[in-house]
Amino acid sequence: MIFEKLEIAAQAKNLRIEFSFPDDFTVTADESRIAQVIENFVTNAVKYTATGGHVNVTIQNRNGKTTFSIENESPPLSDEALQKVWDTFYRVDESRSSSGTGLGLAIAKSIIELHGGKCYVQNTKTGVKFSFTI
Repeated sequence: MIFEKLEIAAQAKNLRIEFSFPDDFTVTADESRIAQVIENFVTNAVKYTATGGHVNVTIQNRNGKTTFSIENESPPLSDEALQKVWDTFYRVDESRSSSGTGLGLAIAKSIIELHGGKCYVQNTKTGVKFSFTI
């Protein structure tokens, strides 16, 4: 359902989306809360990717843990933003922030931590990658 929303939103911006998932995997978690986290990551990725850009969605299983990642083509985040992006009410610089409360990523981080996991953000060669491991 979330990825259907992603594809519809991506079509509106002519984005290319690549999915890379294992053939078979199971995650024991609160489905609605993990869906909330993924939807937040997906919404941000589409929002901050320029028309015609690229989004890469990956799920990997390693050592009994599952990592979900979404990388989008966009300008890199500043060092300050990389450190504060998970903080409640923090909003990245005005060029990236057109709307929102600054709560989505803070809530996402709390949900993942309640599942015993961890959230990550990093600049990549072509954009920004948000991920979590549980």
